[in-house]
Amino acid sequence: MTKTFISALHVNLTTEKLTAIEQLKAVYLLQQFFDQKICEPITDILELSRVPDIVKISARVMSLPLWLQKYFHQMDFSLRVIQRATQYALPPHLPWLKLAALFKLNGLELIQLLENLQDIAKQNRIDVEEMWDFLRIDNLFQKNMTPQQKIQHLKAVIVEKRWPILHESNKKIKDIINAFPDFFKKIAQINWDKNFEQPGIMISMPVKNKKELDRAINVLSKTEIRKKLIILLDQMKTPLEKAPPR
Repeated sequence: MTKTFISALHVNLTTEKLTAIEQLKAVYLLQQFFDQKICEPITDILELSRVPDIVKISARVMSLPLWLQKYFHQMDFSLRVIQRATQYALPPHLPWLKLAALFKLNGLELIQLLENLQDIAKQNRIDVEEMWDFLRIDNLFQKNMTPQQKIQHLKAVIVEKRWPILHESNKKIKDIINAFPDFFKKIAQINWDKNFEQPGIMISMPVKNKKELDRAINVLSKTEIRKKLIILLDQMKTPLEKAPPR
């Protein structure tokens, strides 16, 4: 009887690929209604038997609000992402999880959001509960933006607070580039590594013929442009190099 029942469960559980949430739910329900003779082989079938504390993990995840379980399920989060996302205390992070569900953040985006919240709170010596007001999230919902634009705005705010020196340096560089004369900006584009891991700048100028080549050389040789490029290169020194010694 037990073998027949396990075989039937095997068919039901392997006919279609289950999401991690569905697998955890199966483990949880098995623990609630059946003994170990049934639970252990089914856990093997689900390829979860080697996951440490899988029974505790399944119980914890199944205790989460249904909307949060649904979010994890709809986004098809891996077990690893679910474990990392649920390691944080639920009450203080609940608004952020609702925000993530609303914007349908993927697994990487969700983990980055939660980790950055911890880092920003620690840097500013505030509690996670205070982060909503600290980052002015209510203002985000009042902006006339598409959901994707709101996500990008949220990421920009987090970068600003998480890496203030990098943010300030990038802002100064943008200001310097915007101050270049129009005749330069019409034919040239300046790029740089926003993380300052690669030194210097990259100047892109389309050159299709000798006339455009002569124009590019002429523009770069102008004293005004040369001076501004030197200022820009000086600003491009990494924030660590520009920071005062401790």
